[in-house]
Amino acid sequence: MAEASDNTRLIIPGLRGLYEGLAEFAYPFVRFCFGAFFVPHGWAKIIGGSVAKYNEAGVLIGGTAAGMAKRHFPIPEELAWYIGILELVGGTMLAIGLLTRLVAIQFIGFMFVAAFFVHSGAWFWTSKGMEMPLILMVIAIAIFIRGGGRLSVDKNLSKEF
Repeated sequence: MAEASDNTRLIIPGLRGLYEGLAEFAYPFVRFCFGAFFVPHGWAKIIGGSVAKYNEAGVLIGGTAAGMAKRHFPIPEELAWYIGILELVGGTMLAIGLLTRLVAIQFIGFMFVAAFFVHSGAWFWTSKGMEMPLILMVIAIAIFIRGGGRLSVDKNLSKEF
């Protein structure tokens, strides 16, 4: 893991100890936040509730399928269920680092489709732009490459995917 070594010239040298002390937590923090980001999206699609009122296309699975159709990317309701479960359950699994690579590769595909098919034509800096799915895809690729890491459930399993 990269650290602020003695060769690194820091603007505030007194922070070296803080950087080195927190370095091992940086990747697990990113992995946790990435997974946790998707949980409310899946919750809104599958369970509904107060979070769902912010979904402009509608709520729950039917609303997800209808919203995709509005963007000229119709999907069957079964795929909308898959997306909701991936966001809710897969997001939770990434947050705790369980089967990290298996889940991350699914998010790579999900964000690829979101960026290049659902949000295509809506370029950067718009409310429906493709920059968010693109950066999420890049983060998912990094998580896939890195795996669960030291602070994950995967670390305690006998083998990692």
